[in-house]
Amino acid sequence: DYFPAGDAVTRFATVSSVKRVTADDLRAEHRKAFQPQNTEIVSGGPIGTADIRTELNQALGSWANSGPPITSLDPVVPAPRSMHTMLVDVPDASQSQVLYFASGPGPADPGIVAADSAAFVLGGAFTSRLNRSLREEKGYTYGASAGLSLGEQTSLLQASTSVEQSVTGVAVAEFLRIIRGFDRGDVTPAETAGATAATYSSSVGLVSTNAALVYTFVAFRDRGLNWDQVGVRLDRARSLTQVDLSNGARALVDDLRVTLVIAGDLATVRGQLKDLDLGTVTETTVNLG
Repeated sequence: DYFPAGDAVTRFATVSSVKRVTADDLRAEHRKAFQPQNTEIVSGGPIGTADIRTELNQALGSWANSGPPITSLDPVVPAPRSMHTMLVDVPDASQSQVLYFASGPGPADPGIVAADSAAFVLGGAFTSRLNRSLREEKGYTYGASAGLSLGEQTSLLQASTSVEQSVTGVAVAEFLRIIRGFDRGDVTPAETAGATAATYSSSVGLVSTNAALVYTFVAFRDRGLNWDQVGVRLDRARSLTQVDLSNGARALVDDLRVTLVIAGDLATVRGQLKDLDLGTVTETTVNLG
């Protein structure tokens, strides 16, 4: 089963599983999760540690643990294997949804800022490569996008689009051609200027408000990064070159690390996909019950 029931990371809810949840189930989960030993409070703003402690003790001093602590998941980064394509049958669907996932550099990798900027070139703006080709030039979709998200051990390149059933095959072929061609490292000066400006702006946003500071502190700490890395990222984003982005693009493209999901009416689209290089292909059917 591609989504094993016992795997807390990959399992997902269905209509029938949600219907089985009772009020008592919710209360039990609340008691288990919301305990002092499972809680961390991070504060940012013009208030000292002593004052914070006083306020918290007054508000939460009587709060006691009611059971064992929740054990955290220990995600494991899978070893490279081969490209895997999952075809999800959605009978009578009017569109096909195309989702592309590939692991990228880790959060502590020196090339992560360049990879982030390269992902912007691929699909972070209306004028990005995916949207320009699939929407503006081919007319296959209303939009296509891509971006890089950071996990604790690795990053994840995510790209997506929705297309009409009748053009699913040619759209997927073009979608993959653009992504796979990204490893040529041919980022242009104009793309470099736009991507570096966007990356610097998002990096400034990490520390632009008290709420952003708190979120960034926790996110960096959870990824094994110290607070100084915020400044490093800002400096790196400001100084990225065309060569840096080209190298970042190459770091994102490797079919060994790719999972592609195509959801649509397989009776209509299966034949359109048969000649494409999709790696190992499996099929499943949506079951919302």
